[in-house]
Amino acid sequence: MTKIAAVISRLSVAIGTVLAAVASYADPTITQVTKDTGMAQYAAQATAPGSSAGKDTLYFGSENFSSTGAAKLNAVTPQGVQDGIEKFDDDSSCDVLGVFFSYFIAAAYTGPGYLGIGTDTAHVYLFDGTTLTNITPTAPAFASNTGVYAMAGYAQKMFIGTGGSVGSAQVWAYDGAQWTQQSLPGFPSSNYYAWVMTVFNNALYLGTVDYSQAAQVWKYDGNSWSMMIIPGFSGSNYAIASMAVYNGALYIGTSNTLGSGAEIWRYDGSTWTKLPGFGRNDAATSMAVSNGALYIGTTNYAQNAVGQLWTYDGSTLAQVFMPAAFGTNGNSGIVSLGVANGTLYAGTYNNTGAELWSVTGSGTSGSGADLPGALSGLWWNPDESGWGIHFTQRGSAIFAAWYTYDASGKPKWYVASDCAGMTGTSGTCTGTLYQVNGPMFFGVSFTPVTSSEISSVGTLQVSFADANDASMSYNVGGISRTVAIVRQPVAAGTGTPAVDYTDLWWNPNESGWGVAMAEQSANIFLAWYVYDDGGNPVWYVASNCAVSGSTCSGTLYSTMGPAFGTTFDPNQVHASPVGSVTVSFTDANNATLTYTVNGISGAKQITRQVF
Repeated sequence: MTKIAAVISRLSVAIGTVLAAVASYADPTITQVTKDTGMAQYAAQATAPGSSAGKDTLYFGSENFSSTGAAKLNAVTPQGVQDGIEKFDDDSSCDVLGVFFSYFIAAAYTGPGYLGIGTDTAHVYLFDGTTLTNITPTAPAFASNTGVYAMAGYAQKMFIGTGGSVGSAQVWAYDGAQWTQQSLPGFPSSNYYAWVMTVFNNALYLGTVDYSQAAQVWKYDGNSWSMMIIPGFSGSNYAIASMAVYNGALYIGTSNTLGSGAEIWRYDGSTWTKLPGFGRNDAATSMAVSNGALYIGTTNYAQNAVGQLWTYDGSTLAQVFMPAAFGTNGNSGIVSLGVANGTLYAGTYNNTGAELWSVTGSGTSGSGADLPGALSGLWWNPDESGWGIHFTQRGSAIFAAWYTYDASGKPKWYVASDCAGMTGTSGTCTGTLYQVNGPMFFGVSFTPVTSSEISSVGTLQVSFADANDASMSYNVGGISRTVAIVRQPVAAGTGTPAVDYTDLWWNPNESGWGVAMAEQSANIFLAWYVYDDGGNPVWYVASNCAVSGSTCSGTLYSTMGPAFGTTFDPNQVHASPVGSVTVSFTDANNATLTYTVNGISGAKQITRQVF
């Protein structure tokens, strides 16, 4: 059989004081509102209410890639969804692509009761609740634009952001009578789009898309434009994909398909800060404030990927647990968020027809996944399949669990419960390696491990180049080695799950054993750290715990390998099936582990371990 890929769990071993307080959440109510099945591809965009159609009205637009039909302006009112209150079938490009509304429809003040609308064919409209008026600029300089992507009202003017190709990004302002192109000194010619706009602290902020260097944030104070300097901002952030103002600060979400993915940044008027704890996503494509919390919608571009919904209460980012149907329906992104009548609405991107979902309940009590940091997951050396190490990162602490073999080739694990010294995704952590001997696990009640059963056996140092490459150095019993390691792919696909279960899981009443999970696409690689009948540390793996809905099931294997030493021979690794495992997730942070190992069956309650 194929050799078991390298994986190791972070154990729930009580070394020192381990904090296991997992936040208790009350699930918000999340419901699908509508689906536009008439469009080949479609996305919805919620807009701020306030037009003359009524302050309780939320507008959203559709895009249309089919050769027939048209993009539409739709609305959510207290009476329900109004589909196609305006159709843009007179737009010149409608026979080819239709009109994109997905990201580009936005409220802007140009006078009482008007809604500003921009399209992907570089048209601008005003809508008073009944009539559309085309106010597209006619200046020759505007003709190079292929779309209007950003819009905001500031200083009694409508500002729009345009683009569509390298060097075509522009900013224009409309005072109710005429358009004026804005001058942005030093504005890079590599910008493709002026993508998002919002107003913060009496200034207008603009975010760009730039595929050749880092995207930029620009500020307009009413007199002049200047580019913001963001210390530590990654050059792989190619887009400022979303903006919002929450609790007196400006928040931006980026697009970044490399490394640890999209980022969330906060600006308080003087200092930029990157928020920790945001899970791996390709883009943070939407933001809105609802019920005292900032909500963030994400998009993931890989095949079968699922968009995610996150919430931020001013101190902690947490993923909202979406219903299983959200993922199985094919929603690859939440491209819009808007609020009406106390309800948050999420518009999706979906190849089979976009969907509109409602989220009711407090944002600070949403059922969020308490996710670990970006380095968390399975790591290995691909030339030495059969051993590995699993990292769980929270703040400046990394818990490393290493699965390897003893002097006779039997499976054995070690842990470094506090590999300290770094934050972020690059740097070096150093910690003590421990061996843990515990009670018999299978067929009996488990007695928690005590400090007398934990002994120091060596040291571990891991130098991370980034979120995917590192070097691991160790000394155990006088045996030393340095070896290159990389993040281990655990599935053929690259889709992002609706909830990422990658983490260390344990039972807080049974400290001393644990399960490490590394999830990718529709597969979880599960490594289980327990004890044999003699109390010796032993590990089992389920290399393909296939995910279906909120459950994964797979075959458990035990492996034998080469004797522990300064080299590793993968040809000596042999795996044998010993049973089966099923993990049933009750929510984003809790699950039931059901197993059969060598004829002994049982079930354990597990939860994410937070430290």
